[in-house]
Amino acid sequence: MIAIVTGASAGLGAQFARQIAEQFPEIDTLWLIARRVGKLEDLAQTIEGKQVICLGLDLCDAKSFKYFADHLAEKRPKVGLLVNNAGCGTLGVLLCARDPSCTVAGIELRPEACRAAQENVRINGLEERLTVLEGDVRHIRALLPAGDFSCVIANPPYFPVGSGKAGRNSAVARTEQCLTLAELCTAAAWLLPPGGRFALVHRAERLCDLLCALRAAGLEPKRVQPVRHNAESPVSLLLLEARRGGRPGLTLLPELLQYETDGTEREALRAARHAKGDCP
Repeated sequence: MIAIVTGASAGLGAQFARQIAEQFPEIDTLWLIARRVGKLEDLAQTIEGKQVICLGLDLCDAKSFKYFADHLAEKRPKVGLLVNNAGCGTLGVLLCARDPSCTVAGIELRPEACRAAQENVRINGLEERLTVLEGDVRHIRALLPAGDFSCVIANPPYFPVGSGKAGRNSAVARTEQCLTLAELCTAAAWLLPPGGRFALVHRAERLCDLLCALRAAGLEPKRVQPVRHNAESPVSLLLLEARRGGRPGLTLLPELLQYETDGTEREALRAARHAKGDCP
């Protein structure tokens, strides 16, 4: 039986692939799909007992998409499990699963990614609880009403324009070409009532930029948690929560280690991902 995991080069997609390999003995072949094939090949080296096929796919590249479509048409794989994690509303689906009482609205700039997210909503039967809008966060006032959300969550572009950290086809998703930190924080402040929470993940190297942008938008940083890949790695990411109109006072939480040095997922990460209750 074949399992296909899209967006498998890092983050949730890579974790899904590892868990499928460990927990689904009926799966004998894994197709790992993402834009960064080198990352997929690194992941494949850590998976034992399965045939692993790595395929490159960039949804913003028409040639890449056609190559992948032709490959599927030729192979016609009998798929037993599909984890569609390629930037297509996965976070909203997970939030709905974590808290059955919450309703979620997502915003996606790219039309093709928005359509994929909307299809993900339909497949999971979440049409009554999860809405995905095609739009530009910079024009948030035309998309959603002010103060209508108790919590805003973002996984924003990490890199400034011109940093050289993203290729041509990934610039929209990975750089501030279409959304700066200041614009993101301003949009979050618009959506939140006084006391509302803004939670996001960002690169550790951007901490000063992030704190300045939050305060300028009236969002007071309240909690920050450093994230390391493992105990031997430097801090690479920060999980941060701010409150609209909050009082000064920042709590530094214990760092989160994602994996043991042998690549085994740590229990703290697994527990955080599967926690129940209010989000985040």
